[in-house]
Amino acid sequence: MEPSAREQVETMTSVAEVWSSLETQFAGKSNKMQANRILHELCSLKQCSRSVIEYAGEMKRLYRDLHYYHPFEPLDKRDLAIHHKWFEPIVSKNFLDGLDEKFNLRRQIIFSNPGLPTLEDVVSSLLEEETCLTGENGDNQKSEDARAAMSLQSFHTSSRGVHADNKKWFCDYCRRKGHTKENCFNLHGFPPNWQQGIS
Repeated sequence: MEPSAREQVETMTSVAEVWSSLETQFAGKSNKMQANRILHELCSLKQCSRSVIEYAGEMKRLYRDLHYYHPFEPLDKRDLAIHHKWFEPIVSKNFLDGLDEKFNLRRQIIFSNPGLPTLEDVVSSLLEEETCLTGENGDNQKSEDARAAMSLQSFHTSSRGVHADNKKWFCDYCRRKGHTKENCFNLHGFPPNWQQGIS
């Protein structure tokens, strides 16, 4: 039992009294205060140097707790699947928003695609990136530049579509050709270690 919860019941003399108190405080499915607290934690959760797996585990735990304390009651058996399909991209976005800065490039790539993938797909992509970042040693700079170049190509392809000629694009922000405002690095930031003079 968590110390904060234990302190509230340690003076009680019977097991029934303990369970009754805990049920009133923590197990009530209509407990709006618990649901509000969890929703706030879910929306403000940050990675804070945790591993991707640890961060994802905490996000999923809060997501499960939110469904417990603020349950969705479907009118039709298909409603629950629709509800999850609608809500999961929000969780994916919260997860991406809370990532550490070293994942900025991968986050940009994911956000550039139409629609957000499931949380499982996001975690899978970030585990791959985390492995690359962890495994870089002597030629760290070279491998990161190569990854940035490949990611940049993927970023342009996924967000703009595959076109042979990109000169028809024009950025309203920096007033340059070759890209749009949505993909302007001057506005959204350059990938880590990217040399701005290289196009």
